[in-house]
Amino acid sequence: MILSQHDIRKAVEERRIVFDPPLECDQFKEASVDLRLGFSFTLLKENLPGVKVSVADGIKTIKDAELYRARDLEKGMS
Repeated sequence: MILSQHDIRKAVEERRIVFDPPLECDQFKEASVDLRLGFSFTLLKENLPGVKVSVADGIKTIKDAELYRARDLEKGMS
């Protein structure tokens, strides 16, 4: 079943669908919600032609090669 934003908001309001922690207004989309697993994430550096990245040995290998940068969001930011 696909729900519209209106239907999702109504279901949340009626507690037929529950999010913990509660969603912020900007997380509701047309027929979906954007979920967050936390406020920190990593971005691979751009312009790395020919570089193949694998996390099979964990993220530490990628960190040691300085192939990404970390970014922390503040609560309430998109």
